Amino acid sequence: LSPVSAPCQLSALRRANGLPRSTAALEGREMADPWALFSGEDPDEDGDGADEAAVVGLRVAYSRAWELFLRFEFSRAKNVARVWLPKLPRGGGMTPDEVLIYEADLSYITGACSRNAPELLHRALQCYEEHLALVPENANARRMRAETLLRLRRYDDALEAWEDVAWRRFSSLKDAFAIGEEEVQVAPFQ
Repeated sequence: LSPVSAPCQLSALRRANGLPRSTAALEGREMADPWALFSGEDPDEDGDGADEAAVVGLRVAYSRAWELFLRFEFSRAKNVARVWLPKLPRGGGMTPDEVLIYEADLSYITGACSRNAPELLHRALQCYEEHLALVPENANARRMRAETLLRLRRYDDALEAWEDVAWRRFSSLKDAFAIGEEEVQVAPFQ
């Protein structure tokens, strides 16, 4: 792509694949069927061959769900997140640990926005634990696991999980002083 023609080609590619011009096109469109926006159909029934458009759709919806959740727009966040839970792509270049973190976070958002629905929070917890078995250094997954335990009112387990988060975060004096250099988003907790 040449720098001059790239925008035109990108617009044509978006139109040909039914993709919106930007994520702003999703504003107010928490759709009942997100596949209609991104790929027009579900991945094949066994869940192994999700196309790239479905993965793009998941990533946009995931970002949107977190954005709404962090702005305390719980009803809208739940609407975005819950639609994708039964349709998570299992292919399209996504690794198993990526699928687990998407499922965990979307389950957490949906559960937290549904008055701490235990079945969804248990699903999130299981996914966080499976993800951490594959990627033990993921600090955000550890923190979200601790928050999930709090929402499940498993306070002793949550305290241990928070101690683990703190221990890993402050494992060296250098790390303790570097904390202010990174931006950490904290999920709203009620």
